[in-house]
Amino acid sequence: MKQRRETRNSLCSILYLFGIYLKPGSPSGGNPGKYSALLSKAISILEEERSFLKDDLTITKLSRVTGTNRTYLSKAFNDSGTSFTEYINKLRVREAKRAIDRIIKTGNRPVISDISEISGFGSLRALNRCFKKAEGVTPAMYIKIEMAKFRRSQQV
Repeated sequence: MKQRRETRNSLCSILYLFGIYLKPGSPSGGNPGKYSALLSKAISILEEERSFLKDDLTITKLSRVTGTNRTYLSKAFNDSGTSFTEYINKLRVREAKRAIDRIIKTGNRPVISDISEISGFGSLRALNRCFKKAEGVTPAMYIKIEMAKFRRSQQV
């Protein structure tokens, strides 16, 4: 029971970090109904199995794994305040940033095409579009900024 509560709390934290707020009055809004249980299960699969890194991930594939249909799963995400696609892209951008930071810490310059592949984006264009939307800068500019920070920290 304690582990289940901890898992639920960590899933709520993940939802909050990604801007998913349960809407009051929605089927999932605050009461532990079918939508919130389904959303928790889907997010758990995405996070623990890191299936968001697969560039061929679709809501249909995830719905099969969660034991529901795509319409119901889509409704669960939409009622939480974000779409399935938006949520996946946020996870992938977070992964791209982590990969960039790890590579920079080794003293190397990240290759954007490698970052795109590592983070589950199907193309450079998709990475650039989603990254800029989430971070306000392109991955190339982010790399430039982070490399400058890294160099400054090495000079101290």
